[in-house]
Amino acid sequence: MHPRTRELLTHFDAHRAILRSAFDSVPSDRRNKPPEPGRWSTANVVEHLAIVEGRMAGILSSRIREEREAGLVSETNVEPVLPDLDVVRVLDRTTRVQAPEFALPTGMDSTPGAPRRR
Repeated sequence: MHPRTRELLTHFDAHRAILRSAFDSVPSDRRNKPPEPGRWSTANVVEHLAIVEGRMAGILSSRIREEREAGLVSETNVEPVLPDLDVVRVLDRTTRVQAPEFALPTGMDSTPGAPRRR
């Protein structure tokens, strides 16, 4: 595996573990309840992240395929890539951002085996 790919996957795994720990710290009977009207529940936040992650994975897969078909050669740069990424906006929750329609949670229940709801 390319060092830059390994670096990114390690970073994503670490943040996924933090998210999982935060999710698990919310009592299961409160995960589907928003903290106040107009806000997302814990389950809504996780569903939103899953939607965005799936969409980004699809976009990246398509772009990689297109670039390979166009003759892209293998990456030779092994310098760390994380210092060049600006993730502050994603991690900083002091400013609320309106999610685009495609990324809005559908109301999926966080209870295992529960049916989807809208």
